[in-house]
Amino acid sequence: MLAMLTFLGPRTLALNNAAVFLPLNTIHSSPSSFHSKVASQNPADYLSPNLPDAVVKGFAAQKDVLSRLYKSPNSAAYESPFGGACGRTFIIQKPLSRGNIHINSSNPLGPPVINFRVFSNPLDVEQAIESIKYTRKYFKSPILAPQGPVETGPGTNVSDSDTAGLENYVHSASGPTSFHVSGTAAMLPRKLGGVVAPDLKVYGVQGLSVVDASLFPLIPGAHLSATVYAVAEKVWIYI
Repeated sequence: MLAMLTFLGPRTLALNNAAVFLPLNTIHSSPSSFHSKVASQNPADYLSPNLPDAVVKGFAAQKDVLSRLYKSPNSAAYESPFGGACGRTFIIQKPLSRGNIHINSSNPLGPPVINFRVFSNPLDVEQAIESIKYTRKYFKSPILAPQGPVETGPGTNVSDSDTAGLENYVHSASGPTSFHVSGTAAMLPRKLGGVVAPDLKVYGVQGLSVVDASLFPLIPGAHLSATVYAVAEKVWIYI
């Protein structure tokens, strides 16, 4: 989930060497309004249709956790790299949208069928728009403005007040994960639609463990690689 800026000058040689992770209350222009919308939203309203009750209950539990994290000053909801050639200027760390993954019935041995369902929850669109606005704000700061960032998307012709224009840009230009692929085999209680137990073993399958980012039910407020390393260290306890 990203917008694009282009940077010019001698300090733009690296793909990226700097990023910021910030809480929602910092980037959102009206965080109390956002929190109210989260609290009033029915957990099932924006999920895939015909889901098992356990999966819906699991998302309801996740939404409760997300509600608390959105209000926390210590939980990142937004990442923005700003180190040069890397054009990503916002990455949503705490999305509410949920996709699905299934075996390909026409080719069970082939790749699974994945539907990311990006921005299926309108509050993620709101997060993205607020992220664009905040990115514009801090790139105009006295420290960063002299570096000469040039906005190439959505573009200066799309103002902060042009909600429709910003929303169109978010839908047309954003990627589904930005290297934060996770959550396809969530570590949750089985009664909440979980796939993996705390001992990293898959429910109902003898001898099968999961040791990767698919077991994260929520994206950590960080890059995933270090967290996956921590999971890999834990697996030795159970071998």
